[in-house]
Amino acid sequence: MKRRQKIKKWVAVCSVFVLIYAIGMGIYFWIASDRALLQRTQTQAELVTQGRYIQYAMETMLSRANILEAYIQLCDGQVENFEEVSQIILEDPRIKSVSLSPGGVLEYVYPAGSSVNEMGTNLLSPESGNYLVDQKAVQTRQMTLVGPYDLPDLGKVFQGHLPVFLPGDSGEEEFWGLLVLTIDYDAVIDLMPMSQLEDKGYYYSISRTLSHGGIEVLAQSPGWVSEDYAECMIDIFNATWYLRAVPMEGWISWVNTVEFAIACLFVDILLVAAIGMALRIHREMRERAFKDNLTQLYNRHYLEQKVKKLLQNPGKHMHYACILVDVDNFKEVNDTFGHQKGDEVLVDVAQLLQDMASHTDIVARLGGDEFVVFYQYSGEEEKLRQAVQGICDKIRRPVVQDGKSIPISSSIGVSRFSQDGEEWEVLLKKADDALYECKRRGKDGFCIYQIAKNLEAGTPS
Repeated sequence: MKRRQKIKKWVAVCSVFVLIYAIGMGIYFWIASDRALLQRTQTQAELVTQGRYIQYAMETMLSRANILEAYIQLCDGQVENFEEVSQIILEDPRIKSVSLSPGGVLEYVYPAGSSVNEMGTNLLSPESGNYLVDQKAVQTRQMTLVGPYDLPDLGKVFQGHLPVFLPGDSGEEEFWGLLVLTIDYDAVIDLMPMSQLEDKGYYYSISRTLSHGGIEVLAQSPGWVSEDYAECMIDIFNATWYLRAVPMEGWISWVNTVEFAIACLFVDILLVAAIGMALRIHREMRERAFKDNLTQLYNRHYLEQKVKKLLQNPGKHMHYACILVDVDNFKEVNDTFGHQKGDEVLVDVAQLLQDMASHTDIVARLGGDEFVVFYQYSGEEEKLRQAVQGICDKIRRPVVQDGKSIPISSSIGVSRFSQDGEEWEVLLKKADDALYECKRRGKDGFCIYQIAKNLEAGTPS
């Protein structure tokens, strides 16, 4: 029974521990998920800001193509001072070369030899590597960015292809040709806010769509992971660019999670320990309220509550007896040997009664030298007599101190449920009557209360 109770206790403690820990971690992840959502929103706002900057910087850099476009339109398609105008454009060191392709055929390059294509190449021909890009530029009338390429003299570069239109004879604008600016690859990458994103604790990736539908990565962090990122799409020169970022610690910081889990574990242990201590103190206070301070048996108050509750639903085949025990000659022991010795006698008697009782019996001290055993038995009168006689035999002994000896014994009165009564007060009163009769007849024995014969004396052993 004790082992089973101990197992139940540990199961309850573990359940409370797990429950508190789960609640703590659940609250943490709830808060962390809200913070992650807020961080996603902030990251998205940051990417939008950086994306607008990239878009503005790229358009500003390549807007120098408008100088040559305006010159061509002003000269009605005549290109007489191409090199002079190109030199103005090349004042921006990020722009490496300028070329013109009237009707799509490459005819002008400055500086010479800095074009990806050979002179006379038709950029709008299906054989051209940028055929689809240039067709799209003409159709949309917008500059289109292509590349990067590796040029022997210029290194890695991008090219911006701008279609030029002039008024036609019909009054509508007609395609004149393509204007191409070659820009330094590193200059484009320098426009990207990589260092700013890294300083703010993000891994980043910058990529763009290609004409054939693929994705080209322009730059990304060494620790970039292609999952669960925030993204901003930027429309630049007939293409969609993707600026993506993810916190280096993740949306939910696992370092913080581990730290919180450890902290939560310690707090959980302390909390469970505190709860256990509080329950133990409560139990001790309850036991103090229900137990006799000297003998640690139940007191009269608890006995009364317990028995009344038991008698409310006794069961069909349950038999109970109220055994009231009084220690004979206890006053003489107190007067002769002192109260300390008397207390030792009471503790010994209490332990004896506790040892003889089963787990279904209730043993209590009423006060002074009176004890009660609320005894559960099979209903056989002889077994009840044997149990009571056993109490008499166990208590009977001499108390010795300083060469003096005082014999102690017990006088016991017994009443039975329900022959002698069905209420606790009645059973106790009749057990007390039986005890009085036992003392009147000479002590050291027991009497069982009987309605028909009033009282029946037991025979001391």
